[in-house]
Parts: sequence; structure tokens; C-alpha cells
Amino acid sequence: MGDRLPAERELSIQCNVSRPAVREAMIALEVQGMIEVRTGSAGYVRSLPSETDAPGFTVTGFELMEARLLLAKARTANIQPVVEEHRAMLNALRARDPAAARTAMRGHMASVIDHLLFAAEEEAVEAGRRNVATTRERSARAVKL
Repeated sequence: MGDRLPAERELSIQCNVSRPAVREAMIALEVQGMIEVRTGSAGYVRSLPSETDAPGFTVTGFELMEARLLLAKARTANIQPVVEEHRAMLNALRARDPAAARTAMRGHMASVIDHLLFAAEEEAVEAGRRNVATTRERSARAVKL
């Protein structure tokens, strides 16, 4: 435990796979809690799989990256977490029910997307209001001249 993993490039050469394949595998291991990836450093082993661990992680690296991007956007849009949605995901994971976990996660992601769209709409409306105010100010100045 705590051992530093080789760089992605080195792992891809050792395993004779592409770097994206290594990256996706590392993301899956990180989500399962087996490694910790430190930005700007490397990956470190947190735990080793045991005989009771069920193989067959069914979330793709693309889905994980999409979730990460949505999370980053949600943070910048000041969207607050919905505890009930998180609890549903956690309960499904604890029950080791991948279908229920995926359903809960997709429902949560749909909710986050809705909140992001609403935040984008509010931002667009505010930008429109500022533009109208600027145009009114210019028109008022032009009339006074």
C-alpha cells in the first residue's frame, strides 16, 4: 500500500496497450478506491483487490469523465448537492447493485444538467439585460447631444 504507480506512458508500454486504455483503467481503479491519483504527481496504491471483490466494473471511462466535467461545471454554477440523490447512489453501491447505482447516477446527472441549463439561461437573461441597459444609456446620451 502507498506504492507509487509508474507513469501512464510507462504502463502503456509495459502492458502493450494505448495510453487512453491505461487512463480509463486508472479512472476505474480510482473510483473503486484501489488507487489515489494526485494531480501533478502520480497514482498511488490504496488497497489491493481481495477474493471477495466482485469483478466487472461497468462504468466506462467516458462516463466517469463526463461526470467529472459536469461536477466541475456544477461547482462553478454554485449548484448545491442533492442529498437524496447522493443517498440513492450510495445505497445502491453499498448493496453492490450496479444496475440501481447506474440508474441513480444517471438520474442525478440528468438533474445536474437541468440545473446547469437553468443557470445558463439565467446568465443569458442577465447578459441580455446588461446589453439593453447599455443600449438605453447610449441612446439617452445621443438624444442629449
